Amino acid sequence: LSEKHHNVCVVGDPDQSIYSWRGANIRNILDFEKDFKDAKTVVLEQNYRSTSSILDAANKLIRHNRSRKEKNLWTANGAGEKISLLECFNETDEASIAAKKAQEIKHKCGNYRDFAVFYRTNAQSRNFEEAFRKHKIPYKLIGSVRFYERREIKDALAYLRILVNPSDSVSLERIINIPARGIGPKALESIKSHSSNRGLPLYQSLLCADEIDGLAPSVRKGIRDFIRIFEDLKSDIFADEPHYVLEKLLAKSGYWQMTEESAQKDPQDALNRLGNLQELVNAVKDFEENCKKRNEEPSIEKYLEEITLQSEVDNLNENSDSVTLMTLHLAKGLEFPSVMLTGLEEGLFPINAAACDEDDMEEERRLMYVGMTRAKKKLYLSWAQTRRIFGKTYPNLMSRFVFEAKVADFSKNKEPESEKIIKAYEAPKPSACAGRKVAHPLYGLGKIAAVAGTGEFTKVTVVFDNGVRQTFMLKFAPLEML
Repeated sequence: LSEKHHNVCVVGDPDQSIYSWRGANIRNILDFEKDFKDAKTVVLEQNYRSTSSILDAANKLIRHNRSRKEKNLWTANGAGEKISLLECFNETDEASIAAKKAQEIKHKCGNYRDFAVFYRTNAQSRNFEEAFRKHKIPYKLIGSVRFYERREIKDALAYLRILVNPSDSVSLERIINIPARGIGPKALESIKSHSSNRGLPLYQSLLCADEIDGLAPSVRKGIRDFIRIFEDLKSDIFADEPHYVLEKLLAKSGYWQMTEESAQKDPQDALNRLGNLQELVNAVKDFEENCKKRNEEPSIEKYLEEITLQSEVDNLNENSDSVTLMTLHLAKGLEFPSVMLTGLEEGLFPINAAACDEDDMEEERRLMYVGMTRAKKKLYLSWAQTRRIFGKTYPNLMSRFVFEAKVADFSKNKEPESEKIIKAYEAPKPSACAGRKVAHPLYGLGKIAAVAGTGEFTKVTVVFDNGVRQTFMLKFAPLEML
């Protein structure tokens, strides 16, 4: 384009380069003057959207990045309200606070649509969906479907439904060949025909698959493998807690492994789906705790009934005046009068800091910068002291980004001395290394044989004492380091 007339105009902001996982290369902007030595650079620093309180914090944050072009955003809008830092007890408390803030904004401004909630991963939406549903607050998900409508969640619930009700033929048809077991459409039609002719549910026909004519040996083996999943876990329905039964189903069915292996084709999609499955385990654990508070015995049947009712309520909640829920990546280019940026904890945002290299960490920081600068008048930053992962509760450290933006003064959290900050947020050595002993809820004890990848895409290969060899995405693997 520039070869003849040397006349090219390029607009870009290296502080908002957040799509390296899609192939975007920040060097295209940073090295532009080197590649086009006669280029004239015009720095656009005046901001017409946000208040100076928001911009000052965003400027302080992004200065911690080395790979950037120096600029300092300013505005004539005035200082506006201070940033609010919200310390929450756990992720449920965080979602409840978000719902209360939405109600306050509705009362003050008259519109739910003036409020947006951002989070790092799609899996985090589940708690906000449930809190808004509980408080009868209309909401809309941008770039995603509601939690219980997501493909992997529907698949996992179909496995649970068959376990407690083998006669559920709709669920059975959904997942009989997920993961692939060689039971294709033609074989399924033969099974359905056999069921129809004899007046049997599909599951009963599978139990007597040897009587069905025309099925290849590979299909019969696939059917036996499928049936064995449920027959082996029948006794666990009453012996184990529901969330543990779900974990076993995901592992024994091969669904978890299938999702991890899909990372080779689309790493980001696989991470989102694994995160959603992990959040489903957390949802079942939440259900168990709520049952115990009501002095009720939790069961898979009760859980399935509860989420069916939730889905019916969701269908009635479509409203143009709605709170917006979205991931930070989707927020780029948008603006809202009030924004709540959630999950500001080490290991969540920034994601997996221990395995991040400098480039990964700088992109996480740019993502935070993008989120902060979406707010026009009011910005809330929230973090949870504890968060549930695979049904277990873990303590958190507040994200380093909060300290770097110098907003800790605005809450009851006192900003520690810089020396303590460095100590608290110094990236620890990766806990996963070859030879490290681990424990898995299904496979038992084992040792890490190999570690590959970096950041949120780190994979570990584990050889278990029972001879099983499995590869896991480290971020989502239910592995306990021993």
